[in-house]
Amino acid sequence: WGAAVDPVGGAFALIADHYNHAVRRVDLADPDHPVTNVAGKQCSGCSGSDDGVGRAAKFYHPAGIAIDPVRAAYALVADMSNHLLRKIDLATRAVTTLAGKGWGSAALLDVVGSDATFKSPTGGDIHRSGRYALVADSDNHALRRVALDAFEEGEPNEHFSASVTTVALGSLDGNGGAGSTDDLTYPRDIAFDPTGAGDTALVVEFANSPKVHRVQRMRVEHYVAPALGGGGGGGTPAGGVLAVAAIAPDA
Repeated sequence: WGAAVDPVGGAFALIADHYNHAVRRVDLADPDHPVTNVAGKQCSGCSGSDDGVGRAAKFYHPAGIAIDPVRAAYALVADMSNHLLRKIDLATRAVTTLAGKGWGSAALLDVVGSDATFKSPTGGDIHRSGRYALVADSDNHALRRVALDAFEEGEPNEHFSASVTTVALGSLDGNGGAGSTDDLTYPRDIAFDPTGAGDTALVVEFANSPKVHRVQRMRVEHYVAPALGGGGGGGTPAGGVLAVAAIAPDA
């Protein structure tokens, strides 16, 4: 489904092999462009959510993928049908779950690590600073911010959990309420401007009509934390708090 090219040296690309529940590597430096398995069992009936190394790890319809822009040391995978965000150490091929509760827990909840919830995350990108990622949380009609500071301050231990906050919230009917960005609907993928100009990002949406696709250009600004009682595709527990960013369309 998704793919990402090594942003540091351009030596390889990673591909989310959606229906084989695996992540594959294409060697771009070799003229034959050999393809190898990075993680996942690589068969149509081998879905799961196990952490592990290489083929011992399991995915369930991996979709979007992003590579660490600072050192190309790891990749983040939007594990769509598991409702998880996974991390792959590219040196060891070890897969760990960075955030999300997993299959059967699809919702929208902002907390830390395995207590956070997604609903069919399908894409994402890592900011050029390496300090956070934005994830397209498709069926929640939301963009989620995942803190990655620990990776740039020294590799955290294997039990590291990332904090997740909602930075833009839409809805199927276009009434996202506080923190909403226009009528953000089924965001599919997101990409930061690699030059860092204005901290802009492009968001690809699968809008209200299944036949309409749209690209929004957004400017990432500051973060605030108002209380919201609900919204988005999965909703928020009554009285819950979402951190909502000022992400505005870029004229």
